[in-house]
Amino acid sequence: MKSNNTLNPTNDVQKLNEVMVSAFKNVGFIRFLTRRINELSPDVIQIDESYFTFQERINEHLNQGAQIFESDDYGAVAIWYPPGVEVATNNRILEKALSQEALNQVTELSIKSKKFKRDYFKKQYWYLNTLARNMKKTPTKGSVSALIYPILVSAKNSNKSVYVEAITSHARDIYFHLGFEVRESFTIGKGKIDSQGNDKENGEGIEVFLMVIDND
Repeated sequence: MKSNNTLNPTNDVQKLNEVMVSAFKNVGFIRFLTRRINELSPDVIQIDESYFTFQERINEHLNQGAQIFESDDYGAVAIWYPPGVEVATNNRILEKALSQEALNQVTELSIKSKKFKRDYFKKQYWYLNTLARNMKKTPTKGSVSALIYPILVSAKNSNKSVYVEAITSHARDIYFHLGFEVRESFTIGKGKIDSQGNDKENGEGIEVFLMVIDND
């Protein structure tokens, strides 16, 4: 049955993967990670969609207790971690796929994010791990906000802050519009890759924004 713009729980890994591949295949950090995992030549600029997959990662989120939702018949999806639920790490996936040098590069975000959360938050908080819109579907007004606002209202009513990592400036602007504010930013791979995740000497790297809605 076709869903509307409401917060619909889901555990359909295949459909979730399809949406996330559509949303993230052109995102610099995901391209960077995919290039390293698949050992693609620096000469390969156009990465075939078949190289992208999130299925194992989605299963880890589900097993860890994340709450996963879709809206508009998988027009958009979101992965939320409720307060007190420990985030699934992706180290096992990465360790079996990457050299140590590459592993150090791609886990930089995780390391800095963990330090920020440890230093910043004094109470439990909501964590928006993933927000993805299906780029192969005509967008329906309200499909993304349906995945966000109910949680933001719940968080505010229970005095819980909300945290998200934006890995593009476009995502940063969307989250800013939703009420998040940048608390810290840093650059991954500066001098080694460009903003699209391609190997490039003296490249600008990929800027990451750690954003928060403070409610406590």
